[in-house]
Amino acid sequence: MMSIRLPRGGNHSLTGAGLSDEAQCFIGLGWALKENSPSFEIDASAFILGENGQVASDSGFIFYNRPCDGMTGFITLQSDDLLPDGDEAMEHALDRQSFMLDFSKVPADVSRIAICLTIHDAGPRAQTFGMADQVHVRLVNPETGRETMRFHAENEFSAETALILAEIYRRGAEWKFRAVGQGASGGLAALARSFGVVLPEMVRPTPQPRQVISELGCGEDQGQDHDQGSESQPEESSEGLSKNRRRSTGAIIEKQAAEVGNHLRLLLPQIMSALAAGINESGSRLILDKMLQHVLGYTIEEIKTEQRIQGRCADYVLSPGGVDIAVIEAKRIGSPLKQKQIFQATSYAAYGGIRWAILTNVVVWQLYKVTTTDKVEPHLVFTVDLTKGISNETALNLTLISRMGIVRKTPLERMWLMTRALSTESLITAILHEDVLSRIRRVIAQENGIQLDLTAIKAAVERDILKLE
Repeated sequence: MMSIRLPRGGNHSLTGAGLSDEAQCFIGLGWALKENSPSFEIDASAFILGENGQVASDSGFIFYNRPCDGMTGFITLQSDDLLPDGDEAMEHALDRQSFMLDFSKVPADVSRIAICLTIHDAGPRAQTFGMADQVHVRLVNPETGRETMRFHAENEFSAETALILAEIYRRGAEWKFRAVGQGASGGLAALARSFGVVLPEMVRPTPQPRQVISELGCGEDQGQDHDQGSESQPEESSEGLSKNRRRSTGAIIEKQAAEVGNHLRLLLPQIMSALAAGINESGSRLILDKMLQHVLGYTIEEIKTEQRIQGRCADYVLSPGGVDIAVIEAKRIGSPLKQKQIFQATSYAAYGGIRWAILTNVVVWQLYKVTTTDKVEPHLVFTVDLTKGISNETALNLTLISRMGIVRKTPLERMWLMTRALSTESLITAILHEDVLSRIRRVIAQENGIQLDLTAIKAAVERDILKLE
């Protein structure tokens, strides 16, 4: 099913677009700035509204300082802006911020969820959405990685500093998505007040020396995600909202990847010795246990072994915080890995509601996304081979399945979506899309002075480029 593109004001049911109203939904937001525009600080926010169009309490206001609702945890602001300005092609294609929405947890009194973008400190910086070349909001099925609906606006705004891009709302027994595209001035503060949020007056905190902050236990050593020099100092905003200056998700993952790499280098000589000695499966499990604990950061209590559910068995189940997140199928060190070996783990995962499965022989690690849309199916996300050394990519991939990475969820989900988007099937579908074929026809006409039929171009691409039978 192709993604449904909605015009401003258009709406469509979620179930009609292939999304279950009892499952999760990924909401991606993105934008690209016009050429020579200054760098923007754009924030995503969501407002959880009742039938009166207002929030029931301030916990219904989801933004950078409150990334999860205070009700059932059904909506989470997942990611920082990980994409730098300047790469025009990437800016037009990728999400800059995102939400994860779990429809099974939405309280019954929630009628509507407004999805918004605002420019931080737009007034002092003389910035508006008129400087944006395009903005988009899209819905993605996280099970399959497929985009189901999109609202894409190009050069449709001028002096606005806040946008209500879309809303997800109840209509009878089903959920629907509406492309709103409504702009306003006043930024986030004005937008929040319009939805009934009560904003406290700003009180600028008294600056404290770094030494005092450290002695009070508020510094980075306590595990907070703030940048050095701004651990507890919010930036005063002209909008009346203090914005805590936290490190981006990318910076946090990068730091963790360095630590994973260092721990792995300490264990790697033992792994290579065990590989050379050809130790048995029992000995392999001992090495694997060390890998899970000392490199990936799981506690003994979070590593469950020989688990069974409805006749299915799992060698390991990773359960950080008591929540089963990933199943591991473990083989003897160095033994060949084949995709069919992941079947036992994926079967267990499907029955246990788990969406990640790992196949490993200690030196090679393969991560699979388990989908259950039509049938139980594993999709390879990445492979790590420790016999090739410890590269930055190796450390990063292992970080994504470490305790810290797998609990954080967003980077791993983002990698899955990118993997799915760059799959052969997805690329073929994109290449054969009518918009792409129309662009090819225009280029051919400009370069060769001849107008070709889209059907002829499609047939040539399928036959000569894609080699489709």
